[in-house]
Amino acid sequence: MEILKRELKDYEEFQNQKWKKVKKTPFTVLISCLLSLRTKDEVTIDASIRLLSRYDTPEKLAGADVKEIE
Repeated sequence: MEILKRELKDYEEFQNQKWKKVKKTPFTVLISCLLSLRTKDEVTIDASIRLLSRYDTPEKLAGADVKEIE
């Protein structure tokens, strides 16, 4: 059980480091939550980072080509 706890802590720290790349705003949190509803947990963070690194505002996302964001 201790090994599992240690590995989980390491994984959480790794995921938190990834999230530091995304500016936290109400918009980015909303988009990440919506993505989490539509994707598996293990891909939500990476999908959010890919999308929000390019389109971090509603205006940028609204102007995006649909094929680019699918």
